[in-house]
Amino acid sequence: MSSVKFKLKQHSRALLFTQPVIDLAQTQQSIKSLPNFKSKLRAYYKRFYKLRKFEIPRHLRSTSDIPNQETDLDSYAYVAFVRRQFQHHSYNTKRQKFLNLEPLDDSQLEERMANTLAFVFNHSVGSTSDFSDELVVTVEDEIKSRVDTVETGILATLMRMDYDAPAEIKYDFQFRWVDEYRKKMSPQGTGLQIQNRIQIKTKNEGVLDDYTLIKYFMHGETVMRLNESMKLCLW
Repeated sequence: MSSVKFKLKQHSRALLFTQPVIDLAQTQQSIKSLPNFKSKLRAYYKRFYKLRKFEIPRHLRSTSDIPNQETDLDSYAYVAFVRRQFQHHSYNTKRQKFLNLEPLDDSQLEERMANTLAFVFNHSVGSTSDFSDELVVTVEDEIKSRVDTVETGILATLMRMDYDAPAEIKYDFQFRWVDEYRKKMSPQGTGLQIQNRIQIKTKNEGVLDDYTLIKYFMHGETVMRLNESMKLCLW
């Protein structure tokens, strides 16, 4: 009889995999044998879907303006997030918009998806902590007892930024808002006026304020540079 595949993380709603949900080596071999890039893309989506038991650390679930209230970042949010990336986003378009680099070919994209799948899988594996089984009473106790990996922190930040993103950014699949940012930052542009953030948001509903443009451009550029350094295709 096989052993249990999951165990609970201490002081958390999350699960730790005690047996692999997917075999990474076998998965990569299986996908490489598929006849074309489209079928490989579909296969990678299915593997990402299998890793949907995603837990956001508590400090990234909380809302700063409402005490004890948390965002609805769960496995359903993760599935919606991944589906949107596969169905509507072009990684090469995003790469060109943020870094002005030439597009990757299918073999390069396949390599990056394999690396990214391993990266996402690692979020489910707990790191070690000498305090993981101790009673949590204070915020400091919670921080000491965390067993989240680096991958968990990065993926949680990506999901939280996506959760908070205005629709004008989240559903702009051509990244026109990046063009708007660059236009404002050009020598002929008006520049960015973050001191007028409140007035801009109040007077122009649905129009991106400069503070939001700066925040999401810096976030997107940072993620894309991480991808280049580690040969990933995080979203």
